[in-house]
Amino acid sequence: EDEIALVSQMIFDTEIHFGPAGPEFKTSSLLSGYLLDADLSNFGREDFFEKSKLFAQETNQSVEELKPSLIIFLNNHHWHTLAAHNLRQAQKEKNLAVLEGG
Repeated sequence: EDEIALVSQMIFDTEIHFGPAGPEFKTSSLLSGYLLDADLSNFGREDFFEKSKLFAQETNQSVEELKPSLIIFLNNHHWHTLAAHNLRQAQKEKNLAVLEGG
C-alpha cells in the first residue's frame, strides 16, 4: 500500500502548477524528480519540435500560437536529476534558442 501511494503521488507530482513566474512543478519526493525528468525529456531532445507539433495538434493550436508558452516553459524548467541535466541540458538550450529565433 505504501508503494502504491508513493507511485500515485509521483504521478500527481507531474501536474503543472501555474505560479506568478509561469509553469512549475512541485515534487514531493526524490523519485518524483526522476519521473518528471522522464516526462519532460523531450525538452532536451532533437525531436522536441516534432513532439511540439503533436501537442499543438492535440490542443487545437498552431505551433506559432504555442511558441510563447513553450519559451516560458523552457525558461522556467529545470532538471531534477544530474543525469537528466548532463544528458539533456545542452539540447534544451539549442531548442530554446531556435524558439526564440536565434
